[in-house]
Amino acid sequence: MTQPLPAAAYTLPAFVGEELQVLHTELVSRLRAEAQHLPHMGTVAELLIERIAFNYIILKYKEGAVEGDGRIGFTHERNQKEFNTFWLTMTQEFNKITHGGLDASEMKNFIIGQVSDAMSTVLSDLDPTTAAALRERFSHSFAEIGL
Repeated sequence: MTQPLPAAAYTLPAFVGEELQVLHTELVSRLRAEAQHLPHMGTVAELLIERIAFNYIILKYKEGAVEGDGRIGFTHERNQKEFNTFWLTMTQEFNKITHGGLDASEMKNFIIGQVSDAMSTVLSDLDPTTAAALRERFSHSFAEIGL
């Protein structure tokens, strides 16, 4: 995973308020943690994390606007729908970039392959009898959960 972007990349305009600032920080933190081991995590994906979180906060800000509170909300339901669609498009792009174009089934197979390789490395350090017994137990456990 790439290093975090400079703090300025994650700064929100002051008008969103402290509560949404805290939510933004939490969203960025969670997205980064969830993406930590994805196969194609790079700077563009980092920027998308920031944009996904930023635009989610702006969406929440605009949705919470009520007449007379000084905030500018969505003027039409259509605008809110378009903003939601825009935000969802960014999340789809993030998934496409970080998953290397793999669909859900291919990503599952990729992860299973990574786990299998790691298990094989560990099992190769054990005596053959113990390794065989563990392989058998893993095989049954994985079969029980459909892997």
